Amino acid sequence: AYFVACFAELLKAHGIKVKGQWREAETPDKVRELASLRSAPLSVILMDVNKNSNNFFAEQVLKTVGAEVKGAPGSTAKGIEVISDYLKELGVAPGEYTAVNGSGLSRGTKFTAAQLNAALVDMAMNEDVTHEFRSSLAIGGRDGTLWSRFRDSDEVDRVRAKTGTLDGVHCLSGYALGQDGRLYAFTFFVNDLPYSISRARKVQDQLVSALFTAGGDVLAEQAP
Repeated sequence: AYFVACFAELLKAHGIKVKGQWREAETPDKVRELASLRSAPLSVILMDVNKNSNNFFAEQVLKTVGAEVKGAPGSTAKGIEVISDYLKELGVAPGEYTAVNGSGLSRGTKFTAAQLNAALVDMAMNEDVTHEFRSSLAIGGRDGTLWSRFRDSDEVDRVRAKTGTLDGVHCLSGYALGQDGRLYAFTFFVNDLPYSISRARKVQDQLVSALFTAGGDVLAEQAP
């Protein structure tokens, strides 16, 4: 109903009269296509999703993935099935997490930092998709949700990540380029914050800075 109402208003704006009622039914066999519109490539859509935290687009991508893999019509449930199949390949069993939707706007969704990091590592190792995936993430000090963070001259361009924020929750997950030339995947989840998220953000930025300045061996020695 919402689509039909918007479409009708668009037609009226172009001088096309609209009358009659709409009804939901199967498309007749004898119809003539008047116009078609192709979606932008997935790589372009993901840039909007990840750089700017476009939650609505994220949900539509999940449904589309469900349609492509499990068959049309797409749905959130089918998309979550695809996620489950992928996580099984990474060694994550279905009972070890809870997926509710694709937008991230649900407190019912529960993943561990290690589970998300496993996906980041897998994406980094997959030559077929790694460049497009990393390009979709916000660049520290440059754009998206990270344009105001990591702006020091020795930090700009060295982190690509996705933020995640709800009331009392602040997360950061992505990749950092260490001074040893290696790419490090990281995931920081902070829940039940009794204070402003700015304090959690500051700690997360400090942890990322540690990845900038230290190699893997040094980080392992310093880890509690």
